[in-house]
Amino acid sequence: MGISTSRNEPIIYGRVVQVTAISQWRTAYRLLRNNCGLTHHEARAIFQEHLGGLSYHRNLLHSEYIKDKAHWMNVAEAYALTLRSEKVSQFISRLENAIKDEEPPLCYTLVREICSLVREWNEWGEPERLVIQESIRKVLAGERSSGLKAWTERHLLTYLRINGISIEV
Repeated sequence: MGISTSRNEPIIYGRVVQVTAISQWRTAYRLLRNNCGLTHHEARAIFQEHLGGLSYHRNLLHSEYIKDKAHWMNVAEAYALTLRSEKVSQFISRLENAIKDEEPPLCYTLVREICSLVREWNEWGEPERLVIQESIRKVLAGERSSGLKAWTERHLLTYLRINGISIEV
């Protein structure tokens, strides 16, 4: 990849490609994630409740979720190796203890990846998946509520506006 000297545009496969500006919505998402320290699902809850709804931001949130999932993959493998058990009930107990003991608590994306790895390794079926899903649902609910709480208590709309994101709510 080179740079065109005439227009400062990247050259990919011998073609000059115009770089589009990052959207204000993606900039807002990254400000919430990187600068404010919110998890993906906390930011997702804010987008759902205060910034237009999930259907409007489906592509943005999905692509950012894929990046978040990839970010946590190595950590999930390490946790999955330590928490792995042959019995579903024992695995859930170990997972719940790990969630409680960590400060800050494990994020939902990480917990979900841990569960999917252990389920895959143990070759558990659909009934086991449902039991595990029910037990980790409270992690997602906790992240959702903490994201919405952060929106109001930390005045995140004002923070976004100060950083040049012109959002009308």
